[in-house]
Amino acid sequence: MSLTSQLSDPSSPVRAFLHEQFPSSAMVLKSARATLASSSTIMPDGPIAWHTVGSAFDYRARYCFAVPEMRTLVAYKGASACILGANPSPTAGASGTIRIEPRIVREVFYDIARIVTETHPRGRRIPDPQERQLARACYVLALFGDVFRAGLGIRSPLFAERWRRGCDLLEIPTDSVIDDLCALAVAFLDYFRDDLHTFA
Repeated sequence: MSLTSQLSDPSSPVRAFLHEQFPSSAMVLKSARATLASSSTIMPDGPIAWHTVGSAFDYRARYCFAVPEMRTLVAYKGASACILGANPSPTAGASGTIRIEPRIVREVFYDIARIVTETHPRGRRIPDPQERQLARACYVLALFGDVFRAGLGIRSPLFAERWRRGCDLLEIPTDSVIDDLCALAVAFLDYFRDDLHTFA
């Protein structure tokens, strides 16, 4: 289930929470500008796929509210496309060959589920080492989500090599990407700390 669908659904708890917290977007923008003006910048150590970072943060933010069933995630559909060698939708372009071995996909989704279970991120801030693990998991989910949206023909780091183990995919994001995701998560959790305890 995507964040967009949650925001479009009038009965969604995510939409209700955001509407309650941000009744006036002008006030939010003014506050954000003041905060950003005094913030430091994390300099990337190479080219960054910002759309993937944004999608990864989307997953991290969702884990603050609930732990969704893996099979409901867009990432799961993208992973299925990688295994089957068939694009997830007609608009994603032509199908191709199997891009990632089924065993590798099973292993990485097992590892992601384990990380989410062990970190217990719902409604709370977690220690930095666990936050970094969770950021890696969210980034891999975002990469599979990219496949779902754009198809098997995209240039994805998922397809850069033949992986030996599923856990190797968790090493795809660079340290600066993980630093960025962790900083976003901490800022989000600090800003909403008084409200998120209701989801713990």
